Amino acid sequence: MSAARPVSRVTRTLLPGACLLAGVVGCGHGGPAGDDTGGGSAPVVQVDSDGDGILDIHEGVGDADGDGTPDRLDVDADGDGVLDRLEAGDADPETLPRDADMDGLPDFQDTDSDGNCILDTLEGPAGEEPLRDGDGDGIPDLADMDDDDDGLTDLQEGIPGGCGAYDYDNDGLDDRVDPDSDNDGIDDAWEHGDTDGDEIQDSRDLDSDGDGMPDVDEGYADGSGLPRDTDGDGMYDHQDRDADGDGIEDGIEIGVTGSDPRDPDTDGDGVPDGGELYIGTDPTDAGSQIHGVYLELAPRTHTELEVDIGLTIQRADVAFLLDTTASMIDEAGALRAGFRSIVDRLSTTIPDIAFGFATFEDYPLESTGASTTGALPFRMQQQITTSVPLMEAALADVDSHAGGVGGDYPESGMEGLLQALTGVGYDMNCDTVYDEDQDVRPFDASPTDPFGGLGGEHNDESTLGGGDLGGMGFRARSLPVVIYATDDSLKDADHADDYRMAGGCFKDAGHRDVVAAAEELGAYLVGICSPGMHDCTPQMLELAMDTASLADLDGDGSVDDPLVFDWNTGSDDTTELLAGAVEDLVESISFSELAVTVDDPAGFVVDIQPEVVDVSGLTPGEDVVPFTLDLLGVLAPSEADQYRVVTIYAVGDDSIWVDEITVLIRVLLP
Repeated sequence: MSAARPVSRVTRTLLPGACLLAGVVGCGHGGPAGDDTGGGSAPVVQVDSDGDGILDIHEGVGDADGDGTPDRLDVDADGDGVLDRLEAGDADPETLPRDADMDGLPDFQDTDSDGNCILDTLEGPAGEEPLRDGDGDGIPDLADMDDDDDGLTDLQEGIPGGCGAYDYDNDGLDDRVDPDSDNDGIDDAWEHGDTDGDEIQDSRDLDSDGDGMPDVDEGYADGSGLPRDTDGDGMYDHQDRDADGDGIEDGIEIGVTGSDPRDPDTDGDGVPDGGELYIGTDPTDAGSQIHGVYLELAPRTHTELEVDIGLTIQRADVAFLLDTTASMIDEAGALRAGFRSIVDRLSTTIPDIAFGFATFEDYPLESTGASTTGALPFRMQQQITTSVPLMEAALADVDSHAGGVGGDYPESGMEGLLQALTGVGYDMNCDTVYDEDQDVRPFDASPTDPFGGLGGEHNDESTLGGGDLGGMGFRARSLPVVIYATDDSLKDADHADDYRMAGGCFKDAGHRDVVAAAEELGAYLVGICSPGMHDCTPQMLELAMDTASLADLDGDGSVDDPLVFDWNTGSDDTTELLAGAVEDLVESISFSELAVTVDDPAGFVVDIQPEVVDVSGLTPGEDVVPFTLDLLGVLAPSEADQYRVVTIYAVGDDSIWVDEITVLIRVLLP
C-alpha cells in the first residue's frame, strides 16, 4: 500500500568512520567536497520517505506485502490494515521498530505481531485508531501476548491444540479478551494451570480441581475480588480438593457423607469431619461421637494429654445357662420373652455388653436322663455375641429343647457350668470318638481334648463380637458372668456317692472343678433357683461363696451377699431378676489396682504416668484416677494432615476392662 505523505528527514551528526557503519548514502568526511584529508564530524540526513515514523534504513528495500510498493514508501508495509506508524512502537523514528514476538520480523512487516495466532487485522483491528488495548496496559492487543492481562497468554486462550481465537463460553468474547473464559464466576487471573490434570486448563474447566463441586459454587466468598480460600492454606477453594481442610475431599462430602465441604466440623461437635470419617462416626450428627478425645499434634513436638479413668466396669459378657428339662419349660419361655428388655436395661449400665446361651439336661444314662431320649450334659446354643438377633434366634428355638427330657433328678448343672467356663469337652464313654447323642464338643478342638482334636468344636470365629476364652467364647478384658438356672440339685462328682455319675472323660464335673475354673477365668456365677422337687439353693450358695460371687444386696455397705435368687417366671419379673442381678454385681465389684496400657501402632506415646495405681480405697462409680500421656508427633511427612488412633485401656486387677478411651489424633502439617 502506498500513500502520499511528506518526507521526513532526520539530521544527525556522525563521527568520522561512522558513515560506513550507518550505511547512509552521500555520507562523507566533514571537509569540503573532494577533501579527503579528514576532518571533524559531518551532519547526516536520514530519510523517512513515507513519513510513517520508521526510517527508510529500518524499512529496507523489501516489499513485505508484495503489493509492488517498497516498504520504505508503503505506510502499511505488511498490508494488515494497521498503519506502520501504529506498529512502530513509538513516535521516535530513531528507535528501532517494535518486534513484539521477537521473531526477527518487526511488527510493521509482521501480520501477527505478537505471535498469538491471531492476525493483526483482527486484533488491531484494521482501520481502527487508536489501536485496541483491552487491558489498558499501554500495549495494543496486536503486540500484547496477554490481551486481557489475566496471566494467561493469548496462545493459552486460543483454540485448544490449534491456532486462532476461541470463545469457550459462547458469550461473544474471545477468551483472550474475556476476563472469565468459562463464565464460572472466577476470573481467569485466578485459574492458571490444570489443577486436576484432565488436560483442560482451569480457565476453561468448570470443575478445576475435579472434586465434583462446580467452580461456580466454590468461587468468591465476598466482594473482595479474591476467590474463597476456606481453610486459609493458600490454595483457592476451586483448586483445592479439600476446601475446608477437614481431611475429606469435597466430592466425598457432597456425594457420600453429606457433610458441608466449607465447614470442617459440620455437626459442631469439636471433631473435624475427616476425623469422624476416619473413626467411623457420622460427621453430620453431633450425637454420633467416640468414647474418647480428639487431639492435634504438631510434628516432632511433645504434647501432654491428661485423662481421667473411672472405676466403672465398661464391658461384660453374660452367658445364660438354662436347665431345659421338662419342668423348666415356663422358665425357658420367660427368658425368651424378657430377653430384649434385659438387653435394653443392661446396655444403659454397661456400654459394651454381649450375651451367650447354652442349655443342659443330664448325662444320658439309663434311669438318669433317659426316661425320654435326647438328654445332654451341655448344649451350646449361641456363643458370646454382640448380635441381639443371633441371641433372639437361639432363644426362639429353646422350646424345641425344653420339655423333651426329664422326669428324673438331679440334673447335670455342675457339668454344664464346667463346660461353659472351660470348654474342655466331654466324652461319656471315653472311646475318644465323638458321639453327638451323648458327648460334648470342646469349644476349641486340640490334640489334647477328649477326642484328640477330631471331634469338632463349638467355636465359630465368624460370630459377631465374640471372643475365644472359656467355653462360651468370652472376650478378653470383659467381665465374664454365668447366670445358671435350674429347679433341681446339681450332680456333683465331689459327692459321687450321693449321685449316679457317668464316669466320662476327662472326668465328671464337681464343685471344686467349677470353683477352680471360675477363678482361672475370673468369672462370677449367678444362681437362679426355680421351685422344684429338690432345693437347688444350698449348692448355689456354696458356689457363690467359694467363687466370691457376692454383692451388696441389702445395702449395708458390705459386699457379702451371695448372688443367688429365686425365680418367678413372668417376663417383667424375669427382666428385673436377671438384669438386676448383673447390675448388683457390677456395682459391687471393686479393684485393688488400676493399670493403663495403650494400643499405639504409630508410636506416638512416649511415656505414661503413672502406669499402675493403687485404687483399693476408692469408690467405684464415684472416684476417678488421673493419668498423663506424653505424645510425640512422629509420622512421616505428608501433603495433608494425617489421622491416627491411640487406644487407652484401663484394666482393673489385670483382668476386667474398666475403660477404653479412643484418642483420635490429627498430625498437622509442618
